[in-house]
Amino acid sequence: MQLTYWKKFDKVFKHFSGKKIYEEILKLVDLLGEPYKKKSNKGRKFKITPKEYTAIIAFKISSRDNFRDTELDSELYVDEHIDHSTFGKNFFKIPYDYCACSRQYKNNNRQVQRYSISGKTTTSKRCLQTAHNDTKTS
Repeated sequence: MQLTYWKKFDKVFKHFSGKKIYEEILKLVDLLGEPYKKKSNKGRKFKITPKEYTAIIAFKISSRDNFRDTELDSELYVDEHIDHSTFGKNFFKIPYDYCACSRQYKNNNRQVQRYSISGKTTTSKRCLQTAHNDTKTS
């Protein structure tokens, strides 16, 4: 028996709603570990964890939203209103290696292992090789 149009629509909505996609990205970020840490105890505390900032930023950039739209949607994902400038500041704290490793982890679907190369923390063997090649060229 073939599914009706609305049953197909409901199935797609359950698996590909914005909240579900954010939760999947958050799972990947949890596997990769902390993207960055607060430098000192001075200053204001984070409203949400760096993992949550990274997941929201990755999701909203992939859907081509700007940080002002991210501010409007922040309450939908983490039940906190977060200013767009906060997302911009935290975006620049995410290391490039972290983003590259998450892309490679997603493509390879390998178990995450943590390595350290010259103070940089990277993940998975392929990412390790990429980071090693990058240090050779620079």
